[in-house]
Amino acid sequence: MPRRKSPISIRIEELNDELKAREKRVLEIIGRSLESFHGVVGGKYNTYIDSVRQEFLSPEQFITEWESGALRKAKMTDQYTLGMYGHAYQNAAVHEIIRFLKNPRIRKYMRLFHERTFYRYYEARTRAKPSDDLWEVWMGHLSMEHGLLITPRYVEDEGWENDVSEIRHVQFDYWTIGHVLATGLVTPDENEVTSFDSVKGYLRYFRSVMVRPNRSVYGDALARAYSGFVLAQDDPNWVPLLIPEFRYEGKAVNHKHRLDFCIFSAPNNTRVGIELSPWSTHGVVKNIKNLEMTGGKKAVEDKRKEKFEGEMEKRNAYFRTFGITTLTFTDRNLKNIDDCFEQVQAYLIPQGTNMPSKPNVDEEIESYEID
Repeated sequence: MPRRKSPISIRIEELNDELKAREKRVLEIIGRSLESFHGVVGGKYNTYIDSVRQEFLSPEQFITEWESGALRKAKMTDQYTLGMYGHAYQNAAVHEIIRFLKNPRIRKYMRLFHERTFYRYYEARTRAKPSDDLWEVWMGHLSMEHGLLITPRYVEDEGWENDVSEIRHVQFDYWTIGHVLATGLVTPDENEVTSFDSVKGYLRYFRSVMVRPNRSVYGDALARAYSGFVLAQDDPNWVPLLIPEFRYEGKAVNHKHRLDFCIFSAPNNTRVGIELSPWSTHGVVKNIKNLEMTGGKKAVEDKRKEKFEGEMEKRNAYFRTFGITTLTFTDRNLKNIDDCFEQVQAYLIPQGTNMPSKPNVDEEIESYEID
């Protein structure tokens, strides 16, 4: 039995046929070869839109963003030449594109061409993109740091970096089980990757190497609950990582802050920190008797105030820098770790997304004056 074609494959074939039917008339108008025309139209995807960072939810949005980007580029070029020479010279490559767009027949062909491109690279175009501040995620206590990059490559004398040109081509969702299985974890200044050949292999490493050294019974329990959740999925690759000890200052050894756990979800556009805050580690003042003897009750209260303000500053710092909001579990919550994980689980399950609003680019094209 022949393999059934996907709806995307069928649509690409339909677009091929429609483009072929319009090709001769369009080439007569523009006076170019097909290869030259396609080079002009298809060679500017990284110029007029941010295909590395931007997520597109439909071919219509993709086309609108591309045409709006071309208009912005044309207007910027006009302003520049007007300022330099006292006249807006409209002889740049982008002005030729605007002239094409002003012709309804050519514009229709170009939009079909862009729609075909959208579907040819459907996964890369529609995937929720990471923001720049999380292209590298460094985690771990003191010298036990691990790095999770999107397209890691090692550069001599510089260390690990992302191959930015490849970010939109990766086949996994960012910051997920599938992500860490594809890229592994890296160590600063060492050209070695810790790779995992299975979900179970990663989860063993996660619990024994990344979580257990912190000697937190609550952290161990949450890690076990998370591992059970991952293994219960038919396809665990989509599950966001429960990132332990996310470091505020990246791979710097003397880092300022760490969050017990974090969850980053590109599809949900959420960044959530998880703090396990029993009184024994987050509230108790050490050497309280000595403090009372040397400074009295005021010294003890000042120390408690200092600890409280330090905890609040950490949460505020993560929110200011990364947009991370923090879910805090105190002794009352930690009595039942299953209840805690039930709250965490809400941030692991994908939620729906809304279509962004689109400008009326047709009106902008018609109103743009060009020689």
